[in-house]
Amino acid sequence: MLTSSWYMPNLFAKYSKQVKGKGASYALITGSSDGIGEEYAYQLAHQGFNIILISRTLKKLENVKSNILKHNPECKVIII
Repeated sequence: MLTSSWYMPNLFAKYSKQVKGKGASYALITGSSDGIGEEYAYQLAHQGFNIILISRTLKKLENVKSNILKHNPECKVIII
């Protein structure tokens, strides 16, 4: 789920080409339960990265994880 009206199509283009060619690469995102960290998680999942989410609030992380998997079912998401 992309929460904002803008999209960063080329921000991770250099790395997403490597991910799609070689398989699973992980992005670790701190503060990913809301705000900029949450949006980074959505964008990186959209670019093909598997995601490791870190935050203090487990319930919020579970919501972010379910939203990522809803729109990117092939993505692996780990919450810490």
